[in-house]
Amino acid sequence: NNPGFSGGPVIFWDHYERKRKIVGIISGYISQAGEIKRIETSAKDFYRENSGIGIAYSIKPVTDLIKSISK
Repeated sequence: NNPGFSGGPVIFWDHYERKRKIVGIISGYISQAGEIKRIETSAKDFYRENSGIGIAYSIKPVTDLIKSISK
């Protein structure tokens, strides 16, 4: 997940039905801290970066809502 991916689909391949399915919606990512050491002063600075672990939420509430209003 990268900045700008939020709201995008999380897709998987269903081997039984032999088609792609949406299982969730991307929400963000877990960040991790990195450390910068300054050689001249031995001071330390920190920064946040993408850990590569994405956060997503189930698509089920969305599909349930669509089903409830399309009856």
